Amino acid sequence: MSRRRLLLGGLLLLALAVPFVAVHVVRGEEMSERLQPGDVVLAERFSFLTRVPYRGEVVRTRDGHFARVLGIGGDTVEIDGKALAQRQLKLNGTAMMEPYAHVPGGAVAALAVPAAIVTEKRFVPESADLAVPKWSTPRVAQASGRWRVPAGQTFILGDGRWESRDSRHEGPYALDRVESRAVFVLYPLHRRGWLR
Repeated sequence: MSRRRLLLGGLLLLALAVPFVAVHVVRGEEMSERLQPGDVVLAERFSFLTRVPYRGEVVRTRDGHFARVLGIGGDTVEIDGKALAQRQLKLNGTAMMEPYAHVPGGAVAALAVPAAIVTEKRFVPESADLAVPKWSTPRVAQASGRWRVPAGQTFILGDGRWESRDSRHEGPYALDRVESRAVFVLYPLHRRGWLR
């Protein structure tokens, strides 16, 4: 095959892929430890043309934030935030293990859902218990509650629960607010790999 044909084939493939593939730079810490500010992430849009996001997928929202899908239409998500040691995320009444959830001090939590909420705009769930923890800044409060995810929507949380602005604050996200599925960290090279 000639170089010209290879070049034309590559350009055609690139032109076809542009609407479905994007490269993004992470701006915030909503997905720390896995994604850090400045990381370069490859995302794809094709999957969500044919299906809804799956639980556990890392997605990018239209406002540029990354988060993990934890609930889909019909699910009930419960967060108990009365004490750091007792926080749990329950999905449809069952405690959910979250080895990816990051809590203050660098610990990785199982069943822990530390919640940050910016008070200037807050979604109040079915049952809300809001308090300001001693270790937080005045603009941050912890949220707990129970959310029923309507059909055609998702419940998303950032892995870096103290830094994430997500469904705890704005309620379930309509599917059209979910832009793409983050699939691969391209840079920095020492952390490159598939997102799970």
